[in-house]
Parts: sequence; C-alpha cells; structure tokens
Amino acid sequence: MRLAEFNAYLDRQGASPTADAVSYRQGTIWLTPDELGALIGTLLAVLDPTSETSLSRGPRAVPAQPHPVPHRPANPLTAIPAG
Repeated sequence: MRLAEFNAYLDRQGASPTADAVSYRQGTIWLTPDELGALIGTLLAVLDPTSETSLSRGPRAVPAQPHPVPHRPANPLTAIPAG
C-alpha cells in the first residue's frame, strides 16, 4: 500500500487495522540483479492467482517497492571506531 493510500485508509471512519489484518513489514536483503529479477518473478507468480474476483473476496493492496539502500556493513558495530 502506498503511503497516501495507507493514510487514506487510516483516516476512514471505522478503520480497524487489527480487524483488517493490516500490517507493515520491511527488511533489507542483499541481492544481485539476477536474484532481484527472480524474486520479482516469484512474487508476481504468487500474487497472480489471487487476483480473481469473487463475492467472498475483497481487494487487498500488496505493494512492493524494491529499491537500493546505502551500503552498510553486515554488522553495524564493526563501523564504530574503537574509543
């Protein structure tokens, strides 16, 4: 869910993140360009079958915005100079 959509959801009267199973998860993974392409392909394959509509289903936003982040050491403590 893009941030504006998420804020619009929260601003709705009766919004209930717990009841609606709303969550936000973010992590950092280290990938080569080929691995990123494979990951995106896997996500698309997983999400595609659930795109069919029915009376028992409601739409859910499942965003993914993979983007580069600044390079950081695997262990942040190793970046702290000895005192």
